[in-house]
Amino acid sequence: MIAMPDGNALTEEMNKALPIYCYVGKPTKQLLMKQGMFLDEKTRLEITEVHNMGEEAGITVAVERPDGKGILLMSATQVTFSEETALYDKINKYREARMLWLQQEELKDKMQGRNKRIQVARRHSDGSVQYKTEDGSEILLIPHESNQDGNTQRISRNAPCPCRSGKKYKRCCG
Repeated sequence: MIAMPDGNALTEEMNKALPIYCYVGKPTKQLLMKQGMFLDEKTRLEITEVHNMGEEAGITVAVERPDGKGILLMSATQVTFSEETALYDKINKYREARMLWLQQEELKDKMQGRNKRIQVARRHSDGSVQYKTEDGSEILLIPHESNQDGNTQRISRNAPCPCRSGKKYKRCCG
């Protein structure tokens, strides 16, 4: 099983390195729009505090609202950090590990909801993990691919699936 990444040390480092800047991603932007707050994906937000909320929420950042009407609390996995941040690489490694752990937990919840127990069958050198259920079903969890900078890249829906099934990503693991 993939272990939950420890965010305590990183939280302390981030608080010492403040101010750190981030940008909202598309899902966060859409959620804020529903609440009447319009932010551009290019709006740079200053992080004022960093908290480790444990297994359930992970590292959470507090940012000043651009309109000056309070603060926003957002998960570190839901924002993009500025590349000028000294801790950029460490933060991105934590984010990738946390997202992989969250995918694993979601998969476990789904499988346990069907009264199936799952176990790790095999770990592959590319970072993917193969799970097996008691009834013999197998599931392959593939991490998002990283580019040379270590930034995660989305897999195109129409690209060949990274599990090498020969199908399009959208028809296979996507």
